[in-house]
Amino acid sequence: DVHDPRLIIRLIHIQQSIRDDAAGNRLCLGALRGYSKDELSVAVRQIFQSANTNDFPAAARIAGTLCPGPELGELIAGSVIGSPGMKPEVLGACLDALSNPLMEPARYQALYEKCLAVTNPAIRRAAVRGLEKCANADLFEILGPSLQDESPDVRRAVLSVLGSLPQSRAPVDIAGYVRKFLLADLGGAR
Repeated sequence: DVHDPRLIIRLIHIQQSIRDDAAGNRLCLGALRGYSKDELSVAVRQIFQSANTNDFPAAARIAGTLCPGPELGELIAGSVIGSPGMKPEVLGACLDALSNPLMEPARYQALYEKCLAVTNPAIRRAAVRGLEKCANADLFEILGPSLQDESPDVRRAVLSVLGSLPQSRAPVDIAGYVRKFLLADLGGAR
């Protein structure tokens, strides 16, 4: 039966195994788009309830793009919280999926804040992107310390988020932060 959840799970597994093949990914996504949001949600739920995290990145991407919703968001966030040793690729895909507005990212603000302290800079960048979607968060207070992050990519992401906020929400001069950032990148040269 074409609507068997095992087939969807298999397609998600294939997508994960060929993630670097753009054409193959488009084919898998095209096939998955033929399923209803409910069918996809059932398959994603089954993957996240399994003990095997290998397919989590593809399942998170599917959840974030084809069937986003707060119920799957809670399941994904629970998997992240329940798996402290999660591989960076898996964690990054989960954080990216949770940042979809339909996943209600504000629910995961504490998780994003916790991920700002993770050693992997890609995870810290994903956390910054997620925090950007948390409309009521005091982003200057939360992200301010990350302006000193050792990774230039994280600092750029933070500056992008803070620079996109209305100046009325800024407790400090953003231009001053930008100058400080640029000076740090130049090794303190003037």
